[in-house]
Amino acid sequence: MLVISLLSLLIAIPLSSSHISPVQLTRVTSIAFFFAAALSFNAFYVTTLGSGISLYSGLFHVSTVSMAIEFFIFVVGGLILLP
Repeated sequence: MLVISLLSLLIAIPLSSSHISPVQLTRVTSIAFFFAAALSFNAFYVTTLGSGISLYSGLFHVSTVSMAIEFFIFVVGGLILLP
């Protein structure tokens, strides 16, 4: 979700006919961070995350702790960009 939103911002800047101010870009980016935080918070309700899920033979491990850290990073990133 973050990759798609950031790529759409990168494409929207040169294609827009009006000037987009840096303040508007940071606000849109903070909204994308908050939306990503909401999506990662929604993943807490997956019942199999209690023990964790391993992907790629254990290279990538998703658990409730990693999801909480991801949610925290997205919220803090959005709050930093908000002012």
